[in-house]
Amino acid sequence: YTAAHLRALLAASDDPADTVVVLLGAHAGLRIHEMARLRWRQLNLLEHELAVLGKGRKRATVALSDALVEALERLKARPETRRRSSTKTGGRDASF
Repeated sequence: YTAAHLRALLAASDDPADTVVVLLGAHAGLRIHEMARLRWRQLNLLEHELAVLGKGRKRATVALSDALVEALERLKARPETRRRSSTKTGGRDASF
């Protein structure tokens, strides 16, 4: 993909969840099944890091871009995300 393709994908939606999915693939290199298994506890937004269990069940630490951290912070701040985190898992380990 090109930078123009990425900009077009990001411009196509104003939903923070869509932005996070696009940037997890484009900036962090995550595969769709890795995204599907993500939990908030795997993120360290202050250090711009994400711990993933990748191909071959190998653990890896992935660097997060500033744009991805900002998108994750916007997603986490949404009322429906906070509500899901607190009701499904007691706020401990909700998925995105």
